[in-house]
Amino acid sequence: MGVTLSRRQILPALFALALPACRSSRTSPQATAGSAPSGAADPDASPANETLSVIEIGTVAPNKDALVLLHGWGAPGNDLASLGRELMRDNTMIFVPAAPLAEGEGRAWWHLDATSRGRYAHDDVLPATFQPLDAITSARHAVQALLRSIHERFAPSLVTIAGFSQGAMLALDVALACEPRVDRVAVLSGALLLDSLPAVHEGCGRSRRVLVMHGRADPIVPFENAERAVAILQQRGVPVDFRPFEGRHEIPRSVRSVLGDFAFGA
Repeated sequence: MGVTLSRRQILPALFALALPACRSSRTSPQATAGSAPSGAADPDASPANETLSVIEIGTVAPNKDALVLLHGWGAPGNDLASLGRELMRDNTMIFVPAAPLAEGEGRAWWHLDATSRGRYAHDDVLPATFQPLDAITSARHAVQALLRSIHERFAPSLVTIAGFSQGAMLALDVALACEPRVDRVAVLSGALLLDSLPAVHEGCGRSRRVLVMHGRADPIVPFENAERAVAILQQRGVPVDFRPFEGRHEIPRSVRSVLGDFAFGA
C-alpha cells in the first residue's frame, strides 16, 4: 500500500479519517451487539442499542489470535478493512466493526459537541465535577459486547484491540477495563479520555501491553495528548511502548509495520 491512510477534514476541530473506503466480501451478523442494522442508525441513538455491523477478515475459528480495529470519527464503517487485510497473518482473524452512529456520510462512536470535544485526561486526577459521558459509556458497552461475542464464539488465544483517532481513544478505554479480556491495545493518534481514568485507577491495565504511536505534527489530536496519556499510564504501572513518528494525523507505512508485529508477534 503506497498511500497515506488518512483524510484531512475541512473543520480543524474534527477527527480525521483513517483509510479510503474499501469493500469487504463478508459482514458477520453474529459478532454484533443489539439488533438494529447499522445502516439504519439514528444519529442520536445510543450505541449500546445499535448493532455493530462487523467485517470478518480471514477464516474465523477457535483458538486463533484476534484483532479488533476501530475506525476514526466520520469514517465509513469499513474504513480499516484494507488495513486489516494488510495485517493478516497465519492463525489470525480480524474484526472491523462499524461505529453505530451516523455522522455525515460516515460513522462515529460518539458525536462531537461542546461536552464531548477535547475530553482528554491532562493528569491522573478526576475533576471534582466529573460525570461520565453517556455517549462514551454506550460506545464502550457496544465494543465490550462485541469482544464478549468473540470470546464466546472463538476462545481466542490472544486478543488485541487497536484504533485510530476517536477509535484509538475508545480502544484504550475498553482495554483498560477489567473485562472482557484484552491482552494488547494499540493507540494510533489518540488520547486518554477523562472517562477512562476510573479504569486506570482500578489497575487492571497493568496486565495489558500498550502501544502508543502518534505523529509529532498532528493538527487534529495534538501530540501532547499522547505524551500525557503515556505519562499517566506509566505512573499507574501500565507498560507502554511509545513510538512517536514524524508525521501528522495518519497511519503511515512505518506505523502499519509496527502494528502488525505488535498485534500478532510474541
